[in-house]
Formats: sequence, structure tokens, C-alpha cells
Amino acid sequence: MNKKILIVIAHPDDEILWVWWTIQKYILDGFIVDIFLLSSLCDKLWINEIFYENYPDTSFDTIKFLDIVKSIENILDKSKPNIIFTHYYNDLNIDHCITSKALITAARPIEKNNFIKKIFLFEVPSSTEL
Repeated sequence: MNKKILIVIAHPDDEILWVWWTIQKYILDGFIVDIFLLSSLCDKLWINEIFYENYPDTSFDTIKFLDIVKSIENILDKSKPNIIFTHYYNDLNIDHCITSKALITAARPIEKNNFIKKIFLFEVPSSTEL
């Protein structure tokens, strides 16, 4: 099995805030890690490839949901990850919610997505605290 992870995040450094040590462990275990960042730029920290989109920060709700889903489907086709990490769908940040729901839609269990084995949802502490 190809050991590949895709992290789909809304904002730069969301991957650092939540679970960078988990990702580093996967890298040390031989996984290849790609990131799909839906806005701005982020640092390349031992990551195989970073894919970018340029949606407006804190305004994903102004973008057609289907456009975001299609962007993610395109990256899934390029990356072909076995494991995906993305935001928790009930986050307080609207961009995180939309990113999560779009990823779940794009990664739905259909034949062309048969390489996807697991999807993990994470919380960004600064966005989910009550």
C-alpha cells in the first residue's frame, strides 16, 4: 500500500496548531505528506507537496460550495492519499466548517476514491474553545 497523507486546511499554520507532532510521526514512519491549503501560504515543513487555492480568508461562505468541492476533488486525484486530515465540521470558524464539509463530499465512498482508507477530523483549539 502506498503510504500517503493529505492534509486539507483552510488557513496557513492550522496544521501546526493542531497536530503537527502526529504528522511528524507519520513522516518518520515513512508516509508521504501533502497539504492542500485553501487560502494564502504556509511554511513547507518536511512536506512532499503543497497545493494552493486562493479563496478569501474568513469568507469561504461567499464561494460556491461546489467550487470548493471540485477544488478538493482535483487535489485528491493528484495526491491519491490513503489518509486525510481536515477540520472538524462543527468548528466555530466558518472556513473550517466549509473545508470539512467540502472534503467529506469530495472524498465520498465512490470507486474513483478507493485509495482513501481513513479520514480524521481535528479541532484547532483557538477556534473550538467555548
